[in-house]
Amino acid sequence: MISVDQSPPSVQLLPVQQGQGAALNQLQIHWKVTDDNPADKPIALYYAANQEGPWEPINGWQDNLGSYNWTVGAGVPTKLYIRVVARDAAGNVSRAETDRPIIVD
Repeated sequence: MISVDQSPPSVQLLPVQQGQGAALNQLQIHWKVTDDNPADKPIALYYAANQEGPWEPINGWQDNLGSYNWTVGAGVPTKLYIRVVARDAAGNVSRAETDRPIIVD
């Protein structure tokens, strides 16, 4: 029996947290993704100065580890939005993003 996967992954972006102390320039990005047929390296992260973009990559496609510690470098806006994109083996894609800007101290 052959089945066709037309359902995109379910993706939820959890609250983004700023690091403390020595990790003050880091954002801790957490997400939850579920899919019956995930792609190899199914997660990509992006940021933008506003919700309309342009969206810049934080990293390339990575394993679904549920979190990523991003060291925010020079040139990144102090107020930004975060987006997580998930893909499955059939090429279905879904995303979730912050609805309010993250303030980076």
